[in-house]
Amino acid sequence: KLQGLPGIGEKSEQRILAGVEAVRRRSKRMTLDVARGLAQRWLDWLRAQPGVSEAEAAGSLRRWKTTIGDLDLVAVASDPSAVMEAFTTHPDVRTVLGSGANKSSIEMKNGVKVQLWIQPAENWGSLLMFVTGSKDHNVRIRELAQKQGLSLSERGFLREDGSEQACATEEDVYATLGM
Repeated sequence: KLQGLPGIGEKSEQRILAGVEAVRRRSKRMTLDVARGLAQRWLDWLRAQPGVSEAEAAGSLRRWKTTIGDLDLVAVASDPSAVMEAFTTHPDVRTVLGSGANKSSIEMKNGVKVQLWIQPAENWGSLLMFVTGSKDHNVRIRELAQKQGLSLSERGFLREDGSEQACATEEDVYATLGM
């Protein structure tokens, strides 16, 4: 409809279409307050599951980003498989995007994607740090670990000799790196 208007050429048309597409993509993001409300409901549900001793929001929500694309939840549970089964079969789930022993991802009926990560209590700190950190932060932290002959994941540190070091707190992760 805009093509016949003065000053609207092919380049302008492409810029407008690209802008519309950007708004559509952005509209799939939630405001912080909406994300906090959804996360709180999931956390209340998680904390009520048998064997769950810790549950928190992580990712961009924990970093207090203005908009949130999906929810990242982390938990400690004595029986992770039972919690993952309950999570992936929850009545609000539209689609299971992936399911594993320590991480599952779902899309809710309202279109919001939620990931749940579960680790033992001794890995709580590395799990929180790994899932909360931005991509750039995690890349830099792993580079620092590699310089010390370590590999870092949500399970803690792995040394070159194959031994593992768990990190029960985030402070343990940074202390191991000399920070």
